[in-house]
Amino acid sequence: VRFDHLSILNKISFSQSIILELNLPKLIYAHSLIMTNGDVVGIVEVKYKAHENDLDRLDRKMQNFKKLFPIYQNYKQYGAIASFHINDDAKEAALSRGYFVLQRSGDVVHTESGSHLTVL
Repeated sequence: VRFDHLSILNKISFSQSIILELNLPKLIYAHSLIMTNGDVVGIVEVKYKAHENDLDRLDRKMQNFKKLFPIYQNYKQYGAIASFHINDDAKEAALSRGYFVLQRSGDVVHTESGSHLTVL
């Protein structure tokens, strides 16, 4: 599924979003949102309720993404976890790993990032 619209993650604008559903042994990308803008790709792990083990899954996705999708080899790559609810430990772990945290509050999605961002 592809969406052509403008999404913003912190100060990075994305012109295209793709819901990626790719199931390969040990490399599962179901429920991932991929956002691109020509030189940056954002990989968003989408969960109703996020836990720390979801961050381990995001770590694997981040490490394997460019191997599976070499078209993005020269793109800057960012990661994010999006959730209706994320416990404090998982949120702190996501920020310390350099990921964006997107959390819904009513009709608004709050975006947070730590003092450093992981860029692959």
